[in-house]
Formats: sequence, structure tokens, C-alpha cells
Amino acid sequence: MIELRELSPRDAEALLRIYSSEATRYLDREAMDAAEARHYLRDAAASAAQTPRTLYVLGLAVDGDLVGIVKLHRDRPVAAVSYILRADAWDRGYATAGVRRILALAFGHLGLPHVRAKHRPDNPASGRVLRKAGFTPTGEHDGFATYTMRVPIPREVAVEVHPVAGYELEIEGTDDRPFVTLEDMDDSRDEVVTQSVREALGIPDHAPPVLMIKDPYGPIARTEQASAFPLPPGSAD
Repeated sequence: MIELRELSPRDAEALLRIYSSEATRYLDREAMDAAEARHYLRDAAASAAQTPRTLYVLGLAVDGDLVGIVKLHRDRPVAAVSYILRADAWDRGYATAGVRRILALAFGHLGLPHVRAKHRPDNPASGRVLRKAGFTPTGEHDGFATYTMRVPIPREVAVEVHPVAGYELEIEGTDDRPFVTLEDMDDSRDEVVTQSVREALGIPDHAPPVLMIKDPYGPIARTEQASAFPLPPGSAD
């Protein structure tokens, strides 16, 4: 399971592995040492306690293992996203997943209209992460390749629910017909259908679909699915 969470004092050793010399070579800084890790965690906790919160410094954890840091900077004219990933966790899709999750926070819970990002031109892998997460390249500025994303426009999708010893979903725009069990649909039809639509059509987590669900057991239902991002424990806007 991939999640974003608040950092804790127990993360000092993990930070040293994340901010290694290999991972920081594109960040204009040296590898992190133990003293800086302690200061970093204190500063992250202080930022989390601010009201309103202007900086989110969140840990990217995979099955409980802290593999990276994803940040959302709101103390700028336009909010910005940045991230760093432990070197042995590269090329596994974790960075893209982390950026998508913080975009769901930015556009969903926080309601931001516009987010930017940037990277060094000699780090094309970072550009691929940003494009897969939905950013649009905007050129170069001050030696950085720059990117932008505006709040996604809700996408309307027609879905028919067919009971066939379970439920078969007919999704407009794809020939794939996902099948879900009766237990999956119990008391959570809209959530199950939404996730199936996202996977079938490749709709990212931060883009809010509007589902037109046709169910033989009830009338057509218009379901507005806003971006849902579970806030890390202890976080506050």
C-alpha cells in the first residue's frame, strides 16, 4: 500500500537513506547528515502545527517503509509540488503515485486552483514523473524545466450496472467490462463504481469524475465524486 503520512521523530534514519548523495545530486545540496535530519523533522512538525498550514512535508510510505518525501508549498504566489525518492525505490511508480496523492490534497481538500513544479533539465526522469501525474510542460525558467497544472474539470462518464451473479459494469468509452462481486457492492456501490471507472479510463485520483449510473434496481443516479484524499493523521489546514 502506498500512502502519504506526517513525519515523526522515528523517521530520522529513513531520511538519511532518502537524502543520499545519489538522490540529492539534482537538488543543489549535499547528502543529509544526522544533525540535519533532526532539524528537518522538527521543522516539518512545526509546519504541520501552523494554522493556516502553508507547507506540507509528507512522507511517502510503501507498505510502511518510508521511501520518499513529497512537499506542497503554499507559501508562494502559486502553490508548488516537489519530491525526493530514495535511490533504491526509483523506477517503480512510487514517485508518480506520491505526486498524484498530494495533487488530490491540493485540488480536493485544499481547493487550490493552480499548482506548479520544476526540475533540472539534466533530470529527465523527474519530468516523466510530472507528466504522468498530469502536469503540462511550460518551458524553462532560471535553469529549470517548468510545469503547471490547473484544477481538473469534472469528467462525465455513463455507467450501466448489470447484475450477473455479481455486477458487470458497462463503462462508456471502453470495451472493458469490470466485474465486481455482491460483497464489493454492498453499501458502497458509488465508491466501487468510481474506482472501476478510474482504472478502466485511466482517470487520476485528483480528477473528479461525475458518474451517470444506470442501475436496473433504481433510477439513474448522478454521482459527483470530488477528489478524496485522507488527510495524514494530525494534519490541519
